[in-house]
Amino acid sequence: MEVFLVQKSIMSRVDFNEKILKEIEAYALSNPLEESCGIIHKIEDQFYFLPAKNLSDNKFDFFIIDNRLIIEYNTVCIFHSHPRTSCRPTPFDMKISDELCLPFLIYSLMDKEFFLYGNISV
Repeated sequence: MEVFLVQKSIMSRVDFNEKILKEIEAYALSNPLEESCGIIHKIEDQFYFLPAKNLSDNKFDFFIIDNRLIIEYNTVCIFHSHPRTSCRPTPFDMKISDELCLPFLIYSLMDKEFFLYGNISV
């Protein structure tokens, strides 16, 4: 499987299984010309991936998710891909993740790696 980079302190809040990661990777690879996005939500003790439409006008460099998805589901993490850069979060990714108090799971199409970012002070 891919290399998975993570801040250890947030793994206590999210623990994704291999099936979800493979599903997310396949979704990202099916949309190589845009930042794919979606949410990971939880029902009881099970995590699920829900793909979302990228509503951004500049889908290759940014993503926008309908806020109703984040609110209506028990969202534990927001996913998006980086089509042409590493899986490391950008300063903008970190700012938005911090403001939402939700971790970001980022998949790099270039490196085939995941990174899980979350504000450890939250």
